Amino acid sequence: DLHSFPTRRSSDLPTAADLTDSKKLSTKSRETLNEIILTSASATGLGWVSSIEIDKLGLAKSLRLATMRAVKSVQSLHISFSEIIIDGTVNFLSDTPLSKYVTVLPKADFLIKEVSSASIIAKVARDRYMKDLSLKYPGYGFEKHVGYGTAKHRSALLKLGPCPEHRFSGW
Repeated sequence: DLHSFPTRRSSDLPTAADLTDSKKLSTKSRETLNEIILTSASATGLGWVSSIEIDKLGLAKSLRLATMRAVKSVQSLHISFSEIIIDGTVNFLSDTPLSKYVTVLPKADFLIKEVSSASIIAKVARDRYMKDLSLKYPGYGFEKHVGYGTAKHRSALLKLGPCPEHRFSGW
């Protein structure tokens, strides 16, 4: 799993009318917006967590770890920020020094263009990763279901068994 964290330079980002929840955009729109966002954002950061880490830590702690890694990636660029907006209802940075910067907002990826931008960056990066996995592990259909537990994904798992990238928890 991963989280993305772009910092604000709002005037250069696509308008709110262009952005929404990344899952509601077509692949082509996400790809186009992704390139615009990456070239115009002050900074972006991705926080990746492996399937092994998810199995070991559980999903909630893995989401926290991914969020911390994304923020740390931005911090490594020495870009200052005054707020971290987390889409949803859980502050994954609670009990950390970063908690004071956090605003938790359900549907933030629909309401705030910087969060929409982060959502798009994360979705495009994950989809590309899954496409790469489809070449490494053919037959699972990663390029189509991009890791979601669809009927075709479950069928491929039953037929082929899990590959090293599959997690064993949360099914």
